[in-house]
Amino acid sequence: QGGMPIGFGGGARVFGAGAGIGPSDHLLLGLAAIAILSLFYGIFVLRPRTKGGKQGPPVVTSSPVSSLPIVGTIIEFGKSPVKMVQRCYEDYGPVFTVPFLHKRLTFLIGPEAQEPFFKASDEVLSQNEVYGFMKPVFGPGIVYDASKRNRQTQFQSMAHGLRTSRLKGYTAKIEMETRQYLKTWGESGELDLFHALSELTILTSSRCLHGDDVRENIFKEVSELYHDLDQGLTPLTVFFPNAPTKAHQKRNAARQKMVELFSKVIKNRRDNPDVKHSDGTDILSIFMDVKYKDGSPITDEQVTGLLIALLFAGQHTSCITSTWTSLFILNNPEITKRIVEEQKNIFDSQPDASVDYKMVNEDMPLLHNSMKEA
Repeated sequence: QGGMPIGFGGGARVFGAGAGIGPSDHLLLGLAAIAILSLFYGIFVLRPRTKGGKQGPPVVTSSPVSSLPIVGTIIEFGKSPVKMVQRCYEDYGPVFTVPFLHKRLTFLIGPEAQEPFFKASDEVLSQNEVYGFMKPVFGPGIVYDASKRNRQTQFQSMAHGLRTSRLKGYTAKIEMETRQYLKTWGESGELDLFHALSELTILTSSRCLHGDDVRENIFKEVSELYHDLDQGLTPLTVFFPNAPTKAHQKRNAARQKMVELFSKVIKNRRDNPDVKHSDGTDILSIFMDVKYKDGSPITDEQVTGLLIALLFAGQHTSCITSTWTSLFILNNPEITKRIVEEQKNIFDSQPDASVDYKMVNEDMPLLHNSMKEA
């Protein structure tokens, strides 16, 4: 301390205040730091899991893309996640673990391998840690960032809004949005089916989840903000959700703006209860009345977070299911013919009839089963 010289082999090096460190020292310190980090990475990330013994899943650390352990799988996954998963499935079977930086991703391929995932309780497979990267999108205290009691209340309100009786009421809204959207297609041409169905799902979701006042007045702003939120989910987000990237910055700004927009909608509805803002079946109306078990009311920011969470969950699932259903049908001329005939049998005698819940689920069994199979 205090600059006291310490001799080594006839030389002297000064440690402490005012000590000088040369370029070679920086290099040595850097190499030492890298070596220590590599050691810890190898011990805590690369080592196979000890629990489960021989029953534990194989750990994939090599890749044909690069001979460097771990680095190769990261590059391979970045180039084509589907191809890498297919390769690992063929080499290691339906269950395998791939270390990515400080995370370990275990893949379950196929219904048999996935069954335990869907049946296991939160005590066995906790979702909180997995979905932590969604907190910047949904906001604090929402879904898996909420306490167990509050999360149960939030899920109950979601389930209440998605009951069969409510879904039956949404059918007419979905049909109206679909017919209006199809008018923009024209008589012939080509389109990207996934992109088109994604647009349509956002339209129907806004009408059913947010209500008529949002759909008709601020839909353009909401859809643009949702786009920025969606684009803010990148592969890097899973590992570093708060990394200072442009996508994350736009995501954060979009969520803040979304909270401001819906806070105005909520305030307008509460300040003007006699005005008809919607037909009362939208899920925003349900979320506005939520109270937690301790008696505290839900905040505007939490209402917005629940709407974002539900839109994310429903939009992706509905769009992907609709796209695969359509692709499978169009790829099989015989099935296409049978589905068209099935619809003709219903609508030929009543061409202007509205589509209702019973028609889709009972009167069109082939179409219904095609969706389920897809």
